[in-house]
Amino acid sequence: MSIILDMFDNLKTFFWYIRRPSLYSALLDLILRTFFLKKHDTNNARLEATEWCKNKAISKKELFNKIGLKGEVSFEDAAGQDYLNQTKDKILKSKANFGGSGDLDLLFSICSEKEIYNVIETGVAYGWSTSAILHAISPKDGNLISVDMPMPKQDDYHLIGVAIKNQHKKNWKIIRRPDKPGLLKAIKQINKPIDLIHYDSDKSYYGRKWAYSIIMNNLAQKGFFVSDDIQDNLHFRDFVEGSSYSYWVTFIEGKYVGIIQNN
Repeated sequence: MSIILDMFDNLKTFFWYIRRPSLYSALLDLILRTFFLKKHDTNNARLEATEWCKNKAISKKELFNKIGLKGEVSFEDAAGQDYLNQTKDKILKSKANFGGSGDLDLLFSICSEKEIYNVIETGVAYGWSTSAILHAISPKDGNLISVDMPMPKQDDYHLIGVAIKNQHKKNWKIIRRPDKPGLLKAIKQINKPIDLIHYDSDKSYYGRKWAYSIIMNNLAQKGFFVSDDIQDNLHFRDFVEGSSYSYWVTFIEGKYVGIIQNN
């Protein structure tokens, strides 16, 4: 019975994409990842990646010292508890489950203390990381372009970006496209080296392999690239160990975050 249900669910996903021609590139990527490009995304690869991350990981205090930050700045303090509670109430009342929030204090601290003005992120969900970035760069008249595509079986899609404050939306633009066309479009629209890119979308080895080089080629000198959940596979390790970039690994709630600085 479970096999039949899985087949039916896969068919529903397939026809969901078929009805949306603008997402055909994402459908092709899904087919490639599902049937042809899975060898790097096995459980053994995840265990090896997790062990590598564990051996490389440093505390937030060490990280901030190495990248030249005074110390961790609290996003919650900046956003205000009343606003956070109101946003969380909206989320709890919905059917949606868009996932976790990432390391908000890390993003907020880098964007607050460093010369960060032009930012791209992939993956928005409720917009917690979006809000953390905008809280830091809006007072500097910085700009953030986010890339996020609708996904099958998502309810309450109107809650994408719900955590973003209204006064920050003038500094924000969302491109509702898959990673490949969306990221390229965001880079073209900024049309200058990017100060920070936060990657929180296609975390498969294949997806990261496509994105990382493009990201680093468009990152400003001394700019930052922050990639979430690098324990999922070995691509972060393979990428940084074959490069001359400065990189660090830190952790939050049992997950690992990779940070690269363009030399």
